[in-house]
Amino acid sequence: AAEFGEVDLTSEVSIVKSSGLQGIQFMDKNGKVVFDIQAEDTIIRDQWVIGLSELLQGWVLHPETKPSFEAEGKKARETELENHFKAREAEFLKNREAKLAAREAASNARKAKYHNVSG
Repeated sequence: AAEFGEVDLTSEVSIVKSSGLQGIQFMDKNGKVVFDIQAEDTIIRDQWVIGLSELLQGWVLHPETKPSFEAEGKKARETELENHFKAREAEFLKNREAKLAAREAASNARKAKYHNVSG
């Protein structure tokens, strides 16, 4: 049966190496194989191994270039919460203005009643 999933290169993988004639192994910091795939041929496999190894090495040399999906997820959640609270605040202010307008109208009605009686 086929297995499906994903591997987070930014946190799970520290080494990419060739395996056999066409295999590519993604390994964690402890040397454990996280993911193993087969390329179409040796040339394509070698290109992927070189490219991914350079990418991982670049993140080691320049950590600021490494994407942080945790940070992006956190920022998205913060934006979502901010939008939620802004919508609730707008709804609250709208209801408050309506209540104040109703109170003022009731107050004016009471004043008009006494004004007509005394006038």
